[in-house]
Amino acid sequence: TRALKDWPLGLLELLSKLYKVVEKVHKWPTALEHSMVAMLIKRGSEDPEDRRPILLLSVVQRLWACIRAATMRAWLARAKVLRPKG
Repeated sequence: TRALKDWPLGLLELLSKLYKVVEKVHKWPTALEHSMVAMLIKRGSEDPEDRRPILLLSVVQRLWACIRAATMRAWLARAKVLRPKG
C-alpha cells in the first residue's frame, strides 16, 4: 500500500468508484476474481507435505479488505463485541 501514496489522485478516485460498484453489485471484475495460493513450508517441519496456504491478492483487493475490516471493527466496538482500540 506504500505505493498507493504515489498514485495520482485521479486514479485513486477511479479506485473509489470501482469499490462502490463492487459493493453495489457484489461482484469483482473478472480480472480480479481470481487469486493465487502459495504453499509455504511450516517452520520447523521437515515434511514436504507440511505446508500452509497463503492467499496472494492484488493491492486493489487488499486495500478494499483493510477498509472493510476497519469498518467492521468499528461496528463491533460500538456493539460492545470488541473493545475499542487505544
